[in-house]
Amino acid sequence: MSHPYERHCPKCGAPSRTPCQGKRGDRKSFHRERWAGPNFTAASGDSDSETESPIELKLLQAIRGWLQHNDMMGDYTARTQVRVGVYRADIMLTNHATGDKLVVECDGREWHSSETQVARDKQRDRYFAARRIPVMRFSGSEINRDARGCAAQIGEWVLAK
Repeated sequence: MSHPYERHCPKCGAPSRTPCQGKRGDRKSFHRERWAGPNFTAASGDSDSETESPIELKLLQAIRGWLQHNDMMGDYTARTQVRVGVYRADIMLTNHATGDKLVVECDGREWHSSETQVARDKQRDRYFAARRIPVMRFSGSEINRDARGCAAQIGEWVLAK
């Protein structure tokens, strides 16, 4: 079964993130059951750089800034919403030469604070670990307070590879 964001509307057949195409024509409302808010697009212009939250965008830009500052932009790719099996990684960093991957998760309080959500995050982490993909998690407050510091911690992983 596909993720709700990727399904077409069962009523009108409209793709996700598009206005409803109801019986009475175009409508101003979007399909909220499939899409909870606006997409924030990174300034890099990459077609794969759509983020689902402001903290993802902030961290993505900081990671790309760190890579550019350290002359590693050509060696690594930072992409968002990358499908890995049944899950999607918020940000995935990939080394072109070795194929090593790192999943970076941006945990906002709204989506990662309850016990069931924390248990689900642990299950995701085990899924990635079984595929030998390390995971780094940053809270929204960490990212908002010091996105460049979070990117520097990710950079430590890059330098260790």
